Amino acid sequence: MFPGGPAAHELRFWVTRGILDPTLLDACGGATMTVSQDLLEILRCPYCVSGDTRKPGDDPGRLELVRDGEWLICQEPDCGRKYPIREDIPVMLIEEGDKWVSTQVGDLPEPGALV
Repeated sequence: MFPGGPAAHELRFWVTRGILDPTLLDACGGATMTVSQDLLEILRCPYCVSGDTRKPGDDPGRLELVRDGEWLICQEPDCGRKYPIREDIPVMLIEEGDKWVSTQVGDLPEPGALV
Protein backbone atom coordinates (compact mmCIF):
# COMPACT_ATOMS: atom_id res chain seq x y z
CA MET A 1 0.00 0.00 0.00
CA PHE A 2 2.74 2.50 0.96
CA PRO A 3 6.16 2.36 -0.64
CA GLY A 4 9.05 1.99 1.75
CA GLY A 5 7.62 -0.62 4.11
CA PRO A 6 6.15 -0.38 7.62
CA ALA A 7 8.34 2.52 8.82
CA ALA A 8 7.20 4.69 5.93
CA HIS A 9 3.60 3.69 6.65
CA GLU A 10 3.94 4.84 10.27
CA LEU A 11 5.51 8.14 9.23
CA ARG A 12 2.73 8.79 6.76
CA PHE A 13 0.17 8.02 9.48
CA TRP A 14 1.54 10.85 11.65
CA VAL A 15 1.97 13.20 8.69
CA THR A 16 -1.67 12.80 7.65
CA ARG A 17 -2.76 13.70 11.18
CA GLY A 18 -0.70 16.90 11.18
CA ILE A 19 1.63 15.78 13.98
CA LEU A 20 4.71 15.45 11.80
CA ASP A 21 5.69 17.62 8.88
CA PRO A 22 7.63 15.95 6.04
CA THR A 23 10.74 17.80 4.92
CA LEU A 24 11.83 15.21 2.39
CA LEU A 25 9.77 12.33 1.10
CA ASP A 26 11.30 10.38 -1.73
CA ALA A 27 9.70 7.94 -4.14
CA CYS A 28 10.79 4.99 -2.01
CA GLY A 29 8.83 6.25 0.97
CA GLY A 30 11.84 7.30 3.00
CA ALA A 31 11.55 10.55 4.88
CA THR A 32 13.30 13.06 7.01
CA MET A 33 10.69 14.40 9.40
CA THR A 34 10.43 17.27 11.83
CA VAL A 35 7.92 18.42 14.43
CA SER A 36 5.09 20.29 12.73
CA GLN A 37 4.60 24.01 13.30
CA ASP A 38 1.10 23.30 14.64
CA LEU A 39 2.54 21.05 17.34
CA LEU A 40 5.20 23.64 18.21
CA GLU A 41 2.45 26.21 18.74
CA ILE A 42 0.89 24.16 21.54
CA LEU A 43 3.92 22.51 23.17
CA ARG A 44 5.17 24.16 26.36
CA CYS A 45 7.88 23.40 28.88
CA PRO A 46 6.15 21.10 31.38
CA TYR A 47 8.16 22.51 34.30
CA CYS A 48 7.07 26.09 33.55
CA VAL A 49 3.36 25.31 33.24
CA SER A 50 2.95 22.86 36.14
CA GLY A 51 1.66 23.45 39.66
CA ASP A 52 4.04 25.19 42.07
CA THR A 53 6.69 25.76 39.38
CA ARG A 54 4.29 27.52 36.97
CA LYS A 55 5.78 30.76 35.67
CA PRO A 56 3.71 33.96 35.72
CA GLY A 57 2.10 35.35 32.59
CA ASP A 58 -0.51 34.37 30.06
CA ASP A 59 1.65 31.94 28.06
CA PRO A 60 4.64 30.61 30.02
CA GLY A 61 7.01 27.90 28.86
CA ARG A 62 7.20 28.71 25.14
CA LEU A 63 9.74 26.57 23.31
CA GLU A 64 12.21 27.25 20.52
CA LEU A 65 13.27 24.59 18.03
CA VAL A 66 17.07 24.46 17.65
CA ARG A 67 19.89 22.30 16.28
CA ASP A 68 18.17 21.52 12.97
CA GLY A 69 14.98 20.44 14.70
CA GLU A 70 16.66 18.08 17.18
CA TRP A 71 16.00 20.00 20.42
CA LEU A 72 13.35 22.20 22.04
CA ILE A 73 14.55 24.88 24.48
CA CYS A 74 12.39 26.66 27.02
CA GLN A 75 12.39 30.42 26.49
CA GLU A 76 11.70 31.38 30.12
CA PRO A 77 14.70 33.43 31.33
CA ASP A 78 15.23 31.41 34.53
CA CYS A 79 14.49 27.94 33.12
CA GLY A 80 16.88 26.72 30.42
CA ARG A 81 15.45 23.22 30.19
CA LYS A 82 16.12 21.47 26.91
CA TYR A 83 14.06 18.62 25.50
CA PRO A 84 15.38 16.24 22.83
CA ILE A 85 13.38 15.16 19.82
CA ARG A 86 13.97 11.45 19.32
CA GLU A 87 12.66 9.68 16.24
CA ASP A 88 10.55 12.81 15.54
CA ILE A 89 8.91 12.64 18.99
CA PRO A 90 9.54 15.44 21.51
CA VAL A 91 10.52 13.93 24.86
CA MET A 92 8.63 16.35 27.10
CA LEU A 93 9.52 14.92 30.52
CA ILE A 94 10.68 17.34 33.23
CA GLU A 95 13.38 14.84 34.22
CA GLU A 96 14.71 14.87 30.64
CA GLY A 97 14.74 18.68 30.53
CA ASP A 98 16.56 18.79 33.88
CA LYS A 99 19.46 16.75 32.48
CA TRP A 100 20.38 19.48 30.00
CA VAL A 101 19.83 22.73 31.96
CA SER A 102 23.54 23.53 32.25
CA THR A 103 24.48 22.31 28.75
CA GLN A 104 25.08 25.00 26.14
CA VAL A 105 23.10 24.64 22.89
CA GLY A 106 26.28 24.02 20.89
CA ASP A 107 27.25 21.19 23.25
CA LEU A 108 23.96 19.28 23.07
CA PRO A 109 24.47 15.75 21.74
CA GLU A 110 22.54 14.04 18.97
CA PRO A 111 19.26 13.03 20.64
CA GLY A 112 19.51 9.35 19.68
CA ALA A 113 16.77 6.74 19.62
CA LEU A 114 13.76 6.48 21.93
CA VAL A 115 14.83 3.17 23.38
